[in-house]
Amino acid sequence: MKKLLSYLIPTLLMVATVATTVSCVQKTPVDPKKDPLYLGKMINKSHAIDSSEQTKSGFTNYFIIGDSLSDVDGLSTLIPAKFNNSLIEFEVSLGGVGYGEVDGSHKGINSFTNGETAGYQLSKMLGFSQAMKPSNIFEKTPKYDQNGVKVFGKNYAVGGATAAKLGFPSSLMLNDATVDIQTKALLEQHKIKDKDLVFMEIGGNDLLSLIQSFEDQSEAQHKFMMDGINRIRTALFNLLNNGVKHIIFMTPPQMNFVPSFKEHFKDFNPIDDEGRRINNICNEFYKALREVLKEVEQYYPKAVELFDIFQDETIQDLQQKFKEASKNPDKVNIWDSYSKSAFEISINDQPINMSPTALGNLIKNPNAIDPALVKNKEKQPIKIKVKIKADVAAGNEGKNIDDFFFTDSIHQTKGVHKIVAEKLLAIAQAIAQGVKK
Repeated sequence: MKKLLSYLIPTLLMVATVATTVSCVQKTPVDPKKDPLYLGKMINKSHAIDSSEQTKSGFTNYFIIGDSLSDVDGLSTLIPAKFNNSLIEFEVSLGGVGYGEVDGSHKGINSFTNGETAGYQLSKMLGFSQAMKPSNIFEKTPKYDQNGVKVFGKNYAVGGATAAKLGFPSSLMLNDATVDIQTKALLEQHKIKDKDLVFMEIGGNDLLSLIQSFEDQSEAQHKFMMDGINRIRTALFNLLNNGVKHIIFMTPPQMNFVPSFKEHFKDFNPIDDEGRRINNICNEFYKALREVLKEVEQYYPKAVELFDIFQDETIQDLQQKFKEASKNPDKVNIWDSYSKSAFEISINDQPINMSPTALGNLIKNPNAIDPALVKNKEKQPIKIKVKIKADVAAGNEGKNIDDFFFTDSIHQTKGVHKIVAEKLLAIAQAIAQGVKK
């Protein structure tokens, strides 16, 4: 099993590093033959709050389920909510030129792009009055003001989140953000109305884990894949069985165009055995996912609208539109990453290099910290700060991040997110024609 620190912090860092040796994958996946109409019926909605509002689009509410492609302040909220107690305070932030955004109007956002994610932008496009706020399964009290009423956040996406349950050590952070748990939290916190809209995207991290952490055709690989597929199925039926009538579902992309694996592909086509292996894994996951969507359609016709970014043609269209929107089309780079990810850790504001064992023990048991490292005579909480940074990669000094399709080895820049948001808006507007009737 790989050392804790090599996954604990990079898990926060980017989607690709949620991969881990899965010796602790859940052994009993959801029975695929179970009557789907019972899924989600036991969720406790007694404390759900009416957070709806009237908008120009016709939708009364909008929620996001997903991973780093939609995360805005999600991971930086989840980790403190899960781990903070009287002995430890955890603070997670994103920064550098490649992550997050700070301007004069607010203190900034934490995202895995250099601005706002596509799903986050869609909320504004649909006419909702306030910027989306994060929430998760640990939030028990509404804390955001919406027209004089306290409500829960509506964006449940978390960077690094998967459909499937991860094995240790990534599970320490992310197994409370699997896609089915995200939908459970949404339904516990918000009353659902007929004109609400949910945007759901998940699966990229599952693909990366399947590619990087398993022996091909192994039992563990199959179990992990099916666990993810079953949880996507559960998440969709959780929503639909509890009154959600409009879902936009975005598939994960193929991995044949991202910088992480670019040496194995040329123009989306594999050029070696590793490229063919990656394609086969992605295709198998996608095929199983489409079977779930087909089943959902049988029970809830036209409730789920598909935005399929798994297809090469869809990605090629995004690349072309990115070039067309550029102020410097001759400088556009659609294959390489602009920045390189890194992280900084401090304890009680002291920058440190901590061993994997020490950091893992500290999170699980704050009393295990070396007294020589942290003098805590007043019994104050130990403050751990993790800053995830995306700084300019070597060779890109002086270049403009807005000319790059990718901010890091897996995540797209804000210009790409804007184009995707416009695609999502077109789908939402088509749905809205029926909503307004």
